[in-house]
Amino acid sequence: MLVTRRTFVTAPAALSTRWARSGQPVAVIGSARADADTQGRGRATPPPAPILALKPLPNPPPPITDDERRARVAKAQRLMIDQGIGAIVLKGGTSLSYFVNVRWRLSERPFLLVIPAQGDLAYVSPGFEEQRAREVIKFSNDVRVWQEDFTQPSPAIDRPFAQPESPIAV
Repeated sequence: MLVTRRTFVTAPAALSTRWARSGQPVAVIGSARADADTQGRGRATPPPAPILALKPLPNPPPPITDDERRARVAKAQRLMIDQGIGAIVLKGGTSLSYFVNVRWRLSERPFLLVIPAQGDLAYVSPGFEEQRAREVIKFSNDVRVWQEDFTQPSPAIDRPFAQPESPIAV
C-alpha cells in the first residue's frame, strides 16, 4: 500500500467525520482510504497479504550497552591522541546517539557534546535547555551553558576543552 501525502492528510479528517457521526471510536487497519472502502458499514479494509505474512526477525541484534558506548569514546580519544587532535565537537543527531545514546533534535540553538582527547566529556547547552540536558546526558555531569543574549564570550567556554595548541575537530 502506497501512502501519499494526500491520503496521509485526509485520513484524520475522514476518521474524525466518521467519529462525529457515530459517536464511537474509530480504528483504521490498512489503508488511509478505509473510510471510503467500507461504504459506511463500519469495517476497515484489512492489510494486504504481504503485510499479514511478515514475521518478526528471528535473531534481533542485542541493544548497544553503555559499556560499548564508553569503549567507543575511549577509542575516539585514543585516535585523537594519535592524530594530534585536542577534541571532537558533535551536535545533536546520529553521532551523539552513537557515542552517548543521547537523542537531541537539531535546532538553531546547538546542543553539543565535546569529547576531549584526554579527560571527561562535556556538554554545551542553551541556557533554557539546561534542565532537560541534565536529565538526558550520560557519562558526565559537565554541562556548560550559554545564553543567547550574551554579547561577551560565553562562560561555557571559560574552561578549555583541550590544550590551547591542539586543533579541535568539528
